[in-house]
Amino acid sequence: MATSRIDSSRPAVRTTPTAAPAAAKTASTFTPAPAAKKGWAPLNAVKNGFDNLKDAMTPDAFKQGPGPKIDRFNASKDWMSDRVFNKLKPGGAPESLTGPQRVAYGPKNAPPTLKRPVVMIPGLTMPAKSFDGLGDQLATNKSNGPVVVYVAEQDKFRLNDSQGREVSGDELKNAKIFQVEYKDPWGSPTVKAPQIARAMERISKATSAGDVDVITHSAGGTDFRLYLDGRDASKGPKINKAAMIGPASHGTYLGNIGNVVGDPIKNVDDAARELAVGSKMINDLNTNWDRQKNQIPGGITIIGTTGTPTLGPKKGVFEDGDGYMPTAQLDMPGAKTVLMEGPHNTPLAHLWQVQYSGVVNAAMDVLGDGTR
Repeated sequence: MATSRIDSSRPAVRTTPTAAPAAAKTASTFTPAPAAKKGWAPLNAVKNGFDNLKDAMTPDAFKQGPGPKIDRFNASKDWMSDRVFNKLKPGGAPESLTGPQRVAYGPKNAPPTLKRPVVMIPGLTMPAKSFDGLGDQLATNKSNGPVVVYVAEQDKFRLNDSQGREVSGDELKNAKIFQVEYKDPWGSPTVKAPQIARAMERISKATSAGDVDVITHSAGGTDFRLYLDGRDASKGPKINKAAMIGPASHGTYLGNIGNVVGDPIKNVDDAARELAVGSKMINDLNTNWDRQKNQIPGGITIIGTTGTPTLGPKKGVFEDGDGYMPTAQLDMPGAKTVLMEGPHNTPLAHLWQVQYSGVVNAAMDVLGDGTR
């Protein structure tokens, strides 16, 4: 008979299988990805990649910073205008250009060392950065400091752009290049003149400058004149010199048209009504021209561009001008007028002229007394 033998020295042990605790089983078989907010690297890397791609594909004009909320209509207009202007630039070195092309796209002169702060006031529909051609060139002279933008909507100073970081009080003490960003670039002169008054007050206080120079473009010249006409000159900063680029000295005939068709387009009819030839505001400003002129002891220079058919005073008749302002309508008594022919046969020439190399050079001549 077969027998089984059990080794008594190794007692048998019965074990009953037991289930692992649920938590331990879960941990041993699957580890869930942490939520992105906890910093899970792979997901964050993907998100950052998409953000970087979006940032790279977004034009600077549409990038929201700490400044006022970007108006996409305005940003689109300005971005497209700049693209067209740059697309029309001829090939070759700027130094090789001649005639009207050199006026628009030629070399810029070495910037002067500014003797006092300069305040740049943009035209109707135009942002502060429309003056970047002048501001950036002046800033290449390090003694002039960087471009500082006064943002009227926030009553703050920002570095290089209306969306730039806020400029500190210590930085402002030595700043000399200022651009004004209106609350609404489509606003009328009566709306903008008080914003200029506030900008002048803030700039004068921040820099401790008793006087400033002023450069205006287009209807910005009318805004500035309205500010001068209504202010107490003993309380505001003294204006040493002024250059007015393409000013609506006697109004603009396109303003008469805008008065009729402007309402659907950003309510520009209010501005057009005030800027129209024969408007009460234009007539009053011209009646009081001596009062404005006498507040600028260093003199006023009017800078104009020619070569573009421009609607003139005779119905349906076009004259030589910049697309908005007929050349014959630029002069003002006692002001010096500098003219140059541009290459653009379109009303856009009026918007672009503030970027023209020749115009920038002429404005720098005013600021530097014709010297470097």
